[in-house]
Amino acid sequence: MLALVVTFNLDGLPDEDFRSVCKQQWLTPIAPTSGLVAKIWLADQPGNTYGSIYLWENRRRSRTFRPRTSSRPSRPTQESPISTRTSSK
Repeated sequence: MLALVVTFNLDGLPDEDFRSVCKQQWLTPIAPTSGLVAKIWLADQPGNTYGSIYLWENRRRSRTFRPRTSSRPSRPTQESPISTRTSSK
């Protein structure tokens, strides 16, 4: 099993708008992804930290998927970059 953690901060986008975009744009493309065991959404509105934890069957399966950061409704800044970490067991 492999875990990929992606975190980022919203830049000028209200929490409610971000959640709406996530539901419209990202739920459907993720559902049929081969090898993806689970996706857990992260949201800390007071701390302005959002993201996901992706759980994969194995490292090989995870290599075919990358988080869709280019269509993210907020843009990263030097103060709020996208952060990714992987861990396997």
